[in-house]
Amino acid sequence: MDKATASEIRSQALRAIEALTSSLNAATAGYEANELITLHKEVGLLIGQIQMGILEPIVAQHPDLDDLPSCSSQHDQANETRDMDERFVLADAAYERGQYGEAFAKFLALAEDGDLSGMARVACMYADGEGTERSRDKSLEWDLKAAALGGETSMFNLGITYRNSGDMREAKRWFEKCHSLGDGDASLELAKMYMISELEGERIRAYLLAAVQSSHVCEASREEAQQLLDGLD
Repeated sequence: MDKATASEIRSQALRAIEALTSSLNAATAGYEANELITLHKEVGLLIGQIQMGILEPIVAQHPDLDDLPSCSSQHDQANETRDMDERFVLADAAYERGQYGEAFAKFLALAEDGDLSGMARVACMYADGEGTERSRDKSLEWDLKAAALGGETSMFNLGITYRNSGDMREAKRWFEKCHSLGDGDASLELAKMYMISELEGERIRAYLLAAVQSSHVCEASREEAQQLLDGLD
């Protein structure tokens, strides 16, 4: 196989791995816990077959195309993501069964390994006292850790926590962060916070429009934002 052909096949193989990983991360709805775990394993096998059956033979024939450190890193990252996802599914399944102590332990292990979704769930369980003692301080601690790493769910939850405790300045700060990232639920929360003032009509309208037009908003929030927007006319 000539080098140009090998390079093109290698590029296509890497794109296939990226597409499989992206599709796997998106495929959460509509699957039971056991089905999702099986799906992760099957996709992991496919990625391994691409690496072993295509990428490694290419490098063996054309050492100057050696991108195995990158390929290996990409495969390892996919395996790590898959492992985290499987652990999260099992933790969530325990929670849905009402086994809060088991769920908290599993989510905490994920959080300690740096999983942002695990951190957010630990924060929520501390806030509600599910499977552990109720602790606002520990809830804030985990949400702040996740937010510092870019966890949007925790950013939004911080806005809710501070709003419920009466700290409107901090609540607005965190909702604004989420709003700037396109979070329509945060846009709606900001609109409702400003509705106490008759002087903020344009600001309120802008937030409500952002919520209605957002691609990152739950349907109930979109409908509420539209109803509030209609009420402004």
